[in-house]
This record gives sequence, C-alpha cells and structure tokens, in this order.
Amino acid sequence: FEVYEIMTIGIYRPRCTVEYDRTAFIVNENETRLTLDSNIRASETDFNIFSPEMNLCPVCNPDDVTLEVKFSNFLISYVKDMLAVCDKKQISKSKYVMGRSVSRFSTDNYI
Repeated sequence: FEVYEIMTIGIYRPRCTVEYDRTAFIVNENETRLTLDSNIRASETDFNIFSPEMNLCPVCNPDDVTLEVKFSNFLISYVKDMLAVCDKKQISKSKYVMGRSVSRFSTDNYI
C-alpha cells in the first residue's frame, strides 16, 4: 500500500516494460542461484503487462544468454568448476537500460 501511495502522490508512471525468458537453478548449499535470461524484449509505449499481445521489440541478439550467479559468502567449488568451462565474458548488463534503448534504436531507422 505504501508504494502505491508514493507512486500515486508522486505521479510516477512506467517508462519501460521489459520481458524475458528465465531458467533458474538453485543450489541449496550456500543459497546459490544461477539464472539464464534470454529473448530480452521491451517497449517504452506498451504498458499493458497482462495483454497476451504486447508490442515488444528485441533488445539484443536472440542467441545471447545472460548468466547471473548469486551466492552467499563464497561460491561452492563444484559450481565454480562448472562455470570455468563456459564460454563467457564478464560484463555489467542491465535489462532495464537495454529496454530503455528500444525507442532510440527504433527511431534511428527513420532518420
């Protein structure tokens, strides 16, 4: 209720809708969570999140997959070993920022 009140009084409005496909894995020891996010798509105009026909645009290559690893204190050795053999690069990536770039890329095509 408090969040709704703050958003209503402050006239907060959505700027971007981001949707993606997620596969999650949990390792009970050490509260480790691995997630794979793919097919990231977004809209800065369509906020009807319950519509089955939202107008969303892809914001990255369809073959890109983002692996996120969250853990407490230390990463368990067998998880670290599995990650060591992956073809990966460590980057800082925000799905929200990628989603906000949708309209910029869309309008570039018309200039």
